[in-house]
Amino acid sequence: MKNKAHKGLRTKNRIDRLKFKLNQILPIYISAKLQTLSNVYGFQAQRSYCKYTDAKKKYAMISQLIHILETSHTPQPAMAYAMDA
Repeated sequence: MKNKAHKGLRTKNRIDRLKFKLNQILPIYISAKLQTLSNVYGFQAQRSYCKYTDAKKKYAMISQLIHILETSHTPQPAMAYAMDA
């Protein structure tokens, strides 16, 4: 019984470390992606994702923004450039 509890604690610690790393890396990635899209579309993307602390919320919000930008009516070369970046 003691061994299982210890294993559960190790798993929780591993998850906490991954969340911490994700919260450090994700804003940098998102910021770069938004800057690229902003440059391509001439659109000043909002950076309100900083208000969120949960990585899933950040990811969902930015994914939605990227989807809206990529499906908007723009010239084909601009969309191809955004997808390559």
